[in-house]
Amino acid sequence: MIVTHNQENKTRIVTAPQSSLFLSLTATNIPSTVISVELNKNESVEWIWTMYPNGQEAVTGYNIITNS
Repeated sequence: MIVTHNQENKTRIVTAPQSSLFLSLTATNIPSTVISVELNKNESVEWIWTMYPNGQEAVTGYNIITNS
């Protein structure tokens, strides 16, 4: 996961974790549908994972959580 800080706006960009690789000659690797999210200083992200029938997992969504 890569985090980039923007001092001007007090935000940061957090990249989504990569999908799990499924090594098979017949399977297609499914990329995550979320690339990154921009968060304020008091926010964190919870990634939503989907498991496919072939066993591969990919990030398909996220929830932004406001920290107190």
